[in-house]
Amino acid sequence: MTAELDRLDRVKKLTHVKSTNWSGDYRYTYNAVDQITQMEEMIHPAGPEEPGAIHSFTYDNLQRLTSEAHTNQSPQSFTYDQVGNRTNAPNNIAPTYAANNRLMSYNGLTFTYDLNGNRETQTSAVGTNVYSYDNENRLINVLLPDSTMIQY
Repeated sequence: MTAELDRLDRVKKLTHVKSTNWSGDYRYTYNAVDQITQMEEMIHPAGPEEPGAIHSFTYDNLQRLTSEAHTNQSPQSFTYDQVGNRTNAPNNIAPTYAANNRLMSYNGLTFTYDLNGNRETQTSAVGTNVYSYDNENRLINVLLPDSTMIQY
């Protein structure tokens, strides 16, 4: 993958080459506060360039993402509560938050936290992941529902 930068050192174009017969470009447009407002995908098969998807993004005055639109897909809108937590997500899946702004549930997942704010558990229909931390609040392992232990 290669990157082309604009005069402000922002990524203007990424080129991804999969093979001698295919490559793709991703071209970016920014607003005055350096937020991506558009990403255009261009596909280069062995023949002439083909247009790909165009992704457009809009933001509010607090620089939060308020909508995204993709070629051939329904646009998505995002709303926020008074403290800045996103209150909706794609497919109208609404996350819930505790009074301290911790994410408590999202898309069928529920979460618990320890007194230091570290995630203790993540529960889904499959089971519960249990997270463990050292005395400096660094993640050291995750116990998966099938009893597999992932060490960090």
